[in-house]
Amino acid sequence: MAKRGYFYVVLSAILFGLVPLLTKYIYMSGGNAISVLFYRNLFSLIILVFLIPKKNMREAVPINKVIWIFFVSILVGMTTLLLNKSYELIPTGIATNIHFFYPIIIAIISRIFFKNRLGYKNYFSIIIIIVGLFFLMGFSKGFNLYGGILALLSAVTYGLYILLMEKKELAELNVYITTFLLAFFIVLQILLLHFSFSSINLHMELKAMLFSFLLAICSSLFGVVFLQKGILILGSTKASMLCLFEPLVSLVCGIIFLREEVKTFTIMGCIFLLFGLYLFFSDKEEADEKVPLA
Repeated sequence: MAKRGYFYVVLSAILFGLVPLLTKYIYMSGGNAISVLFYRNLFSLIILVFLIPKKNMREAVPINKVIWIFFVSILVGMTTLLLNKSYELIPTGIATNIHFFYPIIIAIISRIFFKNRLGYKNYFSIIIIIVGLFFLMGFSKGFNLYGGILALLSAVTYGLYILLMEKKELAELNVYITTFLLAFFIVLQILLLHFSFSSINLHMELKAMLFSFLLAICSSLFGVVFLQKGILILGSTKASMLCLFEPLVSLVCGIIFLREEVKTFTIMGCIFLLFGLYLFFSDKEEADEKVPLA
């Protein structure tokens, strides 16, 4: 069962790893941060209406779970907006890799507040992963502190989202219903924001709309679904650590499609990251163990 959990999370990491590439294409075609968030969730809603069987649409969700899903949707929306705002202030590569400190934040919060067990090798692997992330960031002069703080806050909000999906047992709900409610609440929140600030670009190019549709399939639909399934099986700490494959996928996409330069620091960062992940998952005292599901 654990192997299936690994498969789900790695697959979600691959899908989420395509997000920076698709988002960049949308920006190049007239989109903005609010529009990206709105259309990716709107398209997800439309797709889910046809995907979810009618009997599942009538499935009752406890009101307390709906409230928590609403709160989680705010965290997801804040994550995207904070990260995209940081892109305006610091290089996207640095901002993205600061964001990927969220698995470390989850591991720390789980250990302090939920007393989740971590082996000594886990602690050492976390240090190795942090070093790898710093290498992936690179070193630049004139670093904008405010942009860095925004990127770090996006890591906190996303980490809280993953933690709440497990701790509030939201990952145990019907995965498609949960994804539908998340997308619905995010669309509703952005519409309210639009009525106040006219922030959605309603006249994006057709190319931008097509990329938004692909983004919806990769992230807001299947990416979220596979991540929820993985969290249910593996727990939040192990699932979030596997999500560190996302920056590696983003890096490969940047090299292949955007002809981005590969630097020595980048190669070293990848080596440290992969080695840290290997140590973390090879520890016999792995964190956040879950009971196999029947």
